[in-house]
Amino acid sequence: MCLPKTWFEFPALNSGTADSRAQLPAPRNPKVHLYNAEQVLSWEPGSLSNDTRPVVYQVQFKYPSDSRWYDTRDIGVDCMNVTTTECNFTPTSLSNGFPPHFNVSLRVRAKLEDLVSPWLSVPWFLYYWNDSRAQLPAPRNPKVHLYNAEQVLSWEPGSLSNDTRPVVYQVQFK
Repeated sequence: MCLPKTWFEFPALNSGTADSRAQLPAPRNPKVHLYNAEQVLSWEPGSLSNDTRPVVYQVQFKYPSDSRWYDTRDIGVDCMNVTTTECNFTPTSLSNGFPPHFNVSLRVRAKLEDLVSPWLSVPWFLYYWNDSRAQLPAPRNPKVHLYNAEQVLSWEPGSLSNDTRPVVYQVQFK
């Protein structure tokens, strides 16, 4: 069974942090993509009139319990001068990515040499929130086996990309 991928579109929020160098248009239309173990922030670039110089983007994060914004390198993800309009936070090991049960806020800005845009903030999200916002793959090939008058249910786990964290399945009989 293939579940649809989930994207969340957020209204643009000004972070309230002014930068005297802010002379570029801010990125627009941020989206957070959560599917299986994938965690990706994407955005649309702000429009630059006929400037052909390369624009890079910087992404920062913070937890609600902290007022400080952190560079993504602090969690093993380098989104601090990327030329693409996305930042992939998908964990490739247990030592990088966001802690699974933490609320996370993100922000992104454009940078062109010594010019920067205002920050575009994304409302917080919680990757492993137990609702339809994060979708995990369904188990595959379920089977019922009979062993000495007992019924044993077995299945193959759905694919979680490179995520090595365990998935706990709940089984209900009706």
